[in-house]
Amino acid sequence: MSMNLSYRQVSPGFLEKIIANPGLTKAIYEVELRQKMVELHERISGDPLFVEAFSQLNYNFDALALNYSFDQSLIPFSPDEKIYSLQIDTIWHALHFLITGEEKEQGKLPIGKVIMGGTPIGEEVGYGPARYLRPAEVSNVAEALNSISDEELQQRDLTLLEELYGHFSQEELPLLLEVFKDLVKFYQEAADRGNAILIYMT
Repeated sequence: MSMNLSYRQVSPGFLEKIIANPGLTKAIYEVELRQKMVELHERISGDPLFVEAFSQLNYNFDALALNYSFDQSLIPFSPDEKIYSLQIDTIWHALHFLITGEEKEQGKLPIGKVIMGGTPIGEEVGYGPARYLRPAEVSNVAEALNSISDEELQQRDLTLLEELYGHFSQEELPLLLEVFKDLVKFYQEAADRGNAILIYMT
């Protein structure tokens, strides 16, 4: 099964609530999953091709969406807690190597915290518990990311990952560079807002 990595910004005040109530990490993840299911249902339910496909499979997508619907009052954070999130899916390991130049999980700090860092908290939400970076750590990581030159990334040799895992060839470098830009932007915006970051591996 694939391992997907996602990030969510939270305010410093809400991070303290999470630290005091670690169960909130799983609640946040489940609420966002339900939101995504409802959004997906809304997006495709009007498409005849999808409706026909699900009918051929004898699959009741409306029932599935209803199962994932939720009472807004149950959201475990304030309605004005705007959601800033980023998903980098299954390429997190290649991205870690691109950023740190190291295949192993431990990277040079604070740059090693981009993908693998953070303090574990709460219940398992897929592959281990969520992890959090405090605002000061987020600022340090953003600064470290911005210090990496395009030339340094362009010179990174991905053949080691290809040898170890049979994928992530050098041809995928342009894709990784695009995702890297999204990651730099996400961390910088979080730092500018003074936010903390939650990291989920699911």
